Amino acid sequence: MSEISTSPRALTAAASPSAAILPATSKSVVISPSISPSAATIQKIQRERKLYAAVYAVLLVGTVLTVAMYYIHFDAVWQMVAVALLIAATKAAFVVAVFMHLWHGQRDIYRIMFFTSIFVAALLGFLTYSLFSLPGSGHYLR
Repeated sequence: MSEISTSPRALTAAASPSAAILPATSKSVVISPSISPSAATIQKIQRERKLYAAVYAVLLVGTVLTVAMYYIHFDAVWQMVAVALLIAATKAAFVVAVFMHLWHGQRDIYRIMFFTSIFVAALLGFLTYSLFSLPGSGHYLR
């Protein structure tokens, strides 16, 4: 029966084939030195954590409002749809701004996003109005 070697060189050679060609030394080799972050880095990380916690809170409140919205009586269906779209757009804006890092974007991006969202909201508003308010469309609600 062969004896199993527990020397550092044998263990290193068993761990990786390329380590077997390295010369054996009595010193320990530090592969990745410990790097301590600066105070500015720690503050930046803490700000990011607070921002993510705030977005989580906004998403949680938005979810609660979405569920609660269905227990509130609206006079017309379009009002319920408008409130649901407003809540969804707010939640989406927070996710896009923070998690897609558009919070620190350029002004041109903000202008394009603003006018695009106004255009989409207007189209959805006209669509909702035409489906639920015009007679003869099959969805006329009193």
